[in-house]
Amino acid sequence: LYTSECQRLGVENPMLLPPGSGESIWVAEDPDRSWAEVGRYLLHEAMTYAGWQPKGQRTAVRSMATSVEELRAENKYRILTPEECLKRAEERGRFCDFSMHPLCGGTPPAIAWQSLELYAAEVLPHLEPSGP
Repeated sequence: LYTSECQRLGVENPMLLPPGSGESIWVAEDPDRSWAEVGRYLLHEAMTYAGWQPKGQRTAVRSMATSVEELRAENKYRILTPEECLKRAEERGRFCDFSMHPLCGGTPPAIAWQSLELYAAEVLPHLEPSGP
């Protein structure tokens, strides 16, 4: 329905989320340590966005978490090792989504760069381009 309505309205390249989308991904050698370091920023973002959404709204990214532990258990914010990222890419193929929001919730840039640099060095070189 969405695609046909976009076509009717002349919307080119409508945004569709692949399966499993909506997660914010971080890359770290030690996810437990990273959760301890950035969890409060991720929770701040999740709670802020949840506060903006009207009651009854359904969305893939809405979090109901009120603690870092609850947020981690929801799997909407995921901190993966490079190996876990590559396994995810292998399992999901061209529909693999690595939606990264490194500065989310006010994460300090120095911390955010660690995730991006690890992704660029250990994950990205092993991914096949998915095409246009």
